[in-house]
Amino acid sequence: GDAIACVHRGWAALASGRPRVASRWLAEALPALEERDPVGLLPLCRSSLAAARALVGDVCAARRLVDGAQPACAGAIAVFEPLRRMAEAWVVAAEGRRGQAGDLVLEAAALAARQGQEAVEAVLLHDGLRLGQGSRIVDRLYQQAERLDVPFMADLAAHAAAAVAESAEGLDQVSSRFEQTGALLLAADA
Repeated sequence: GDAIACVHRGWAALASGRPRVASRWLAEALPALEERDPVGLLPLCRSSLAAARALVGDVCAARRLVDGAQPACAGAIAVFEPLRRMAEAWVVAAEGRRGQAGDLVLEAAALAARQGQEAVEAVLLHDGLRLGQGSRIVDRLYQQAERLDVPFMADLAAHAAAAVAESAEGLDQVSSRFEQTGALLLAADA
């Protein structure tokens, strides 16, 4: 139970843009889940920890985590496969291969779409913006924002549009909205 709680705290910290905090929680969960994983959260833990480590520049540790992760194959675990691929994209970006990382994150978004994970797809598409794929994702993000009717998704689309248009005013506005929702890394990016 403690490991499961740590995974959720780490995942939430990563989502809010606090990769160092995420690393601490996820690193605490990892050994326990490697020993016993009753609900299938080990892939999520490894992937999230790899992404967090890549974001803070610990590329070697991130690469070891990604290389040690096995692709999901069946059941509930398959829902974490887009996030595993996203982590791999961030590791590749940290290794200096940003173009390849952008392609990987768009592949992860496409997988999420095929699995019916629309919100995950939108978040991964937005990661594509952060990895230089802005012009390829703006329209799809707007479609997702309209379909999902969630303010955060609209903010992701607005961020992409403002970045592609190089609109300082638009970036400032969306940065403030991200900050208000606690998405600090996205606010800093914007």
